[in-house]
Amino acid sequence: STPQMLEAVAAVLAGIRGAKSSAKVGQRTPVESASVTGDPGAVEAVREVESDLRAVAGITGELRLVPGQPGQPVTVEAVLGEAPKKS
Repeated sequence: STPQMLEAVAAVLAGIRGAKSSAKVGQRTPVESASVTGDPGAVEAVREVESDLRAVAGITGELRLVPGQPGQPVTVEAVLGEAPKKS
């Protein structure tokens, strides 16, 4: 893993965590879809670890990876699913 990969994945996880926090839902709430835009190298790094990222972030639906301009910061838009029922 490269520093760029770690930075890109950290940015995606932070974006998803932020979306969940803003929505005031638990971190185990599934992500129905997510769109990641940013530097082409960063987006490619995210693509390389997509299955792990899906598992860690709880992405159950579509994950769109959109290469942007070189040097563009990674941004995430997430559509959250229903929070799991508390037992």
